[in-house]
Amino acid sequence: MNEPNNPVYAQPQVLSPAHPTYAAAPPPRRGSGLLRGLMILFAVLGVFAVLLVGGLYLLASSVSIATTDVWLEEEFHSGDENSPNKVAIVSVEDMIMDVTERHVIRQLKAAEEDDAVKAIVLKVDSPGGTIFSSDHIHRKVQQVCRGPGETKPIVVSMQGLAASGGYYVSAPANRIFAERTTMTGSIGVIASFPNVAGLMEDFKVRMEVIKTGPFKDAGSPFREMTPAERERWQVVIDDAFERFIEVVSEGRGMTADEVKKLATGDVYTSREAKASGLVDEIGYIEDAIDAAKSLAKISDAQVIEYKRPLDFLELLLGSATGRSSKIEIDLQSLLRAGVPRVMYLTQAPTMGL
Repeated sequence: MNEPNNPVYAQPQVLSPAHPTYAAAPPPRRGSGLLRGLMILFAVLGVFAVLLVGGLYLLASSVSIATTDVWLEEEFHSGDENSPNKVAIVSVEDMIMDVTERHVIRQLKAAEEDDAVKAIVLKVDSPGGTIFSSDHIHRKVQQVCRGPGETKPIVVSMQGLAASGGYYVSAPANRIFAERTTMTGSIGVIASFPNVAGLMEDFKVRMEVIKTGPFKDAGSPFREMTPAERERWQVVIDDAFERFIEVVSEGRGMTADEVKKLATGDVYTSREAKASGLVDEIGYIEDAIDAAKSLAKISDAQVIEYKRPLDFLELLLGSATGRSSKIEIDLQSLLRAGVPRVMYLTQAPTMGL
């Protein structure tokens, strides 16, 4: 038998480098292309939505600012409709932002300029808001009830929540009433800085920044905050906090040390607030109205509330009640991404029975 011709002893065939072999490519994972396409689509749509809403918001803001002098309608609330005297209810509701500020100050001006209005009840139901808007409302309240010229008494009627900026605007009033279930206080300042640096790393995205100083982009959501930036922002927060202490001290006739003992950011019940001197009485809006008439030295009055047509911004944001829409806060946060919001704001939970 010729062994070389025997298959058992056959030499292995050596392939020429000119004829390489290729391993079969693994089949593509089903659905991965679709998922990637959907992610890209959502990202593009998200950017487009933000740009669209931004343009509409800027347009609405310009229209709203141009119509800040829209006249207010008076709506009868209670009392004697035939009385020549009026007590005006001015509402501070929801988050204290730009729209809320403009509407509240308009109401206060209307009450201030109406000779028939002898006193004002400031109805507060707000968790707070920006330090800018809160301070503007506070200043106007102070001018109306404690200014150097002719003044009108203001009595606050705190509703469900009148905390942080909601308390800030209440502090200069002549008297403060809180309902039995009111939560108030939360004297403090907060600034939130979103951080998407980890998400950007996952998607291999970078933000290139050209700036004129080391702190120009401090608080940027696209990177971690440096210790120096954190220290600098703490100085800003502390300054706003000291202003809050002064506001409460002046308005409530307390020393700064007395206020600082209460300024832990805690939310207080109405009984705790009364015991500590943050409010005068526990009572409802009818009690506040009676107190306002007493301070104005009138025995009878028709109690009115101010209503006005919604401005274009509120219509855009879906407000149907004349109050600033809660969705506005989220839109502003999106539109001002990278701009930190320093706020007099409480994050008290919603409680129910």
